[in-house]
Amino acid sequence: MFAVYAIYLPEFFPTSRRRTVTSFCYNFGRLVGLAVLPFLPETKDQPLPEE
Repeated sequence: MFAVYAIYLPEFFPTSRRRTVTSFCYNFGRLVGLAVLPFLPETKDQPLPEE
């Protein structure tokens, strides 16, 4: 999935902006993930689910 960022996105932007845009796309997903963390249930001291 991340290979798309390195191959597909640079075609849309001039050379001077390619690194910035690619880095933004990589890190935006991380930022959204951090924003969701406070809403996840606590799993400390709970056993792993059995399949």
